[in-house]
Amino acid sequence: MNTVTLKLNLPENIHQKLEQQPPQIREMAIQLAIEALTNYLEQAEKLAVGREILRQLPQKAEEHPDTPPVDLAEHHDRYLYGKS
Repeated sequence: MNTVTLKLNLPENIHQKLEQQPPQIREMAIQLAIEALTNYLEQAEKLAVGREILRQLPQKAEEHPDTPPVDLAEHHDRYLYGKS
């Protein structure tokens, strides 16, 4: 995997504590930061997809001018769940 160096501005107290840690702990902290960023970006991508679906919803609804059955209120369970 190719890597890129990223400048990260940490609060001074956190940076000092991290620098006092052994190299293995610092490497683990870096891996945790990468994992957190990866999770954040995956969630952001899912949210973007969801927002796009919601944005298109009114247009899609207009494309399907279906009218509900006249007895929808009375027999909604049958239409939703196949139950009488």
